[in-house]
Amino acid sequence: MTTQPHVRGQRATMQEISEGMKALGLVQMGWKGIGYEDSTSWRIGRFGVWDVHPANVIMGGNGVVVPVDVIITELPDGFPPCHFHPEAKFLKRSPKL
Repeated sequence: MTTQPHVRGQRATMQEISEGMKALGLVQMGWKGIGYEDSTSWRIGRFGVWDVHPANVIMGGNGVVVPVDVIITELPDGFPPCHFHPEAKFLKRSPKL
């Protein structure tokens, strides 16, 4: 079990995760269940963030989501865009990080 005793906040809901990740500039990908069964996946630039679900994200007291036990990978060249996710139409190309 992973805990973050110095991060003040509470377990985030899926809606808070979705809103918070979008506010940070991430786009949700269509893959689910990588890591935990109901986890979501997100993309920003050339990086993927996997295993995102309430047990792995704290909603900070300042209203910012804090991922604490997610999987972050660099996506390979040619990794398919998130074209199958409805919000992907707003992402013309991945931003440079």
